[in-house]
Amino acid sequence: MVERYGRTRCRMWRRYLCRGMFQRLSLDIVVFSLISRIVSNIQSIARLGANTLAIDASPSNISVAQTHATLDPSLNLINSQIPRPSSLSSLSTSRPTKGSLEYRHCAAEDLEQEGKQFDVVCAMEVIEHVEDPRGFLECLMNLTKVLFSLCLSLSLLQDSS
Repeated sequence: MVERYGRTRCRMWRRYLCRGMFQRLSLDIVVFSLISRIVSNIQSIARLGANTLAIDASPSNISVAQTHATLDPSLNLINSQIPRPSSLSSLSTSRPTKGSLEYRHCAAEDLEQEGKQFDVVCAMEVIEHVEDPRGFLECLMNLTKVLFSLCLSLSLLQDSS
């Protein structure tokens, strides 16, 4: 029964994405951690129409992700320190997006102090690196709008001893 519900739920999300509902919903999404495996996924979410904010504690990760994003003319990149190449700025996109993508070097607490709230909050392989995991989770809960989603992932590190 649980497996069937899971498959039904996945089909439902696929249907929404395929029909452009993602864009019509105008979701606000924040993603903590710009590990290389998820940078392209963050950009895909923005292409689908979500207003996406990507946060990382490392300024070098932010600049690498911004550089990668400037190479895609279909992305609506906000507050980027890196200009788009002139060869790409003249290209017209076949399907302009309504969503936006912003990269910021800040902490979750900074967003909480600004009074921001998001429809979806994702923390990808971050919680095992913070000093106060309980405080970080409380901050993430405060950033998540009522009745919306908080997504967490952990890396399973093995002790080599």
